[in-house]
Amino acid sequence: MEQTKNYKLPIVPIVTMFFLFAMISFVTNLAAPIGTIWKNEYAGANTLGMMGNMMNFLAYLFMGIPAGRMLVRIGYKKTALIAMAVGAAGLFVQYLSSIVGADVAVCDMGEGISLKLDFVIYLLGAFICGFCVCMLNTVVNPMLNLLGGGGKIVEEEASLKALLADFAGIGGFKLLVHGGGRSATKLASDMGVETKMVDGRRVTDDEMLRIVTMVYGGLVNKNIVAGLQALDVDALGMTGADMNILRSRKRPVKEVDYGWVGDVESVNGEALASLLRAGIVPVIAPLTHDKQGHLLNTNADTMAGETAKGLAPYFDVELVYCFEKPGVLRDENDDATVIPLIDRELFGKLKDEGIVSGGMLPKLENALDAIDLGVTKVIITKASAIGDLTSGTHIVAKI
Repeated sequence: MEQTKNYKLPIVPIVTMFFLFAMISFVTNLAAPIGTIWKNEYAGANTLGMMGNMMNFLAYLFMGIPAGRMLVRIGYKKTALIAMAVGAAGLFVQYLSSIVGADVAVCDMGEGISLKLDFVIYLLGAFICGFCVCMLNTVVNPMLNLLGGGGKIVEEEASLKALLADFAGIGGFKLLVHGGGRSATKLASDMGVETKMVDGRRVTDDEMLRIVTMVYGGLVNKNIVAGLQALDVDALGMTGADMNILRSRKRPVKEVDYGWVGDVESVNGEALASLLRAGIVPVIAPLTHDKQGHLLNTNADTMAGETAKGLAPYFDVELVYCFEKPGVLRDENDDATVIPLIDRELFGKLKDEGIVSGGMLPKLENALDAIDLGVTKVIITKASAIGDLTSGTHIVAKI
């Protein structure tokens, strides 16, 4: 018998979001009319009239990172409630400026004008309100750092340790998608299984699927999770089959039969978002499933890009592909030849000229797709640079 699901409009969350946006708008825009009053109070001094806005934005400088950490540690509801309490306190302080300090001079501004205590109280209130707005903006528009790491950086002890230390130091929500191809190739060689690669993608027969499952979902994934736990990061090792977070279809045979290789069809962004909001840091191995009981080997860069796109409706996603080089290079033997910006047109030219090839092709293809589908920022850079994302190659919609 067919069952029909009844969906109810989530009234409470919708009303709550409207209220939070209204609170942000009210507190932010309050500075403009009050600033006009203070401007007139001080003989048309434009600078003093804009000081309230300046204090609002100065508060962001101090509260941006703490607000993100607060959101991760205590969750959305408590952060929003604290923000509203802080906003109410800021508004009350601003109200006090209308009844206290008008007759107390703080300093002489010259030309017979003195800066009064009531103006100082107002600035304090505006600064407190800035804390409120920063926290509320973090609640309604949280940032997610999604790191895609492959190559030797996740397979050699020293480079992995450095990567995880940098990753652990990133505040706010974060997620890691890793590779492990070199380890899989080595194990395959030790077991007498031939490795075949086409355009940077591994051909995966029955025997190779068993090998990549052991390496990706076992050895590499659990080493990363253990390393993060040692750094007090509450990491959870997963594949795409866990919680049905990434479902794929087996790649159809065209010019090449890739075997048990998956092309991602869907990402369960809601499930991943719920883990992230609970303070969990997912560590995802490059394996998906087809909902028919089969695991599928899936390119790690593809998975990182698809995961970023799937989480774009829930977060402002910054996707960082990190590897051994400082970015996409015009000359692979010269680290000083980083290409700073790449769009789809330039990618086509670089591909035709053979400047980018092999494993860099899927990385760039997925990066460009991610930008097209709402990911805020995509960067390809060296693993040691993930704490400073001003360098590397930035993927853009149009140069």
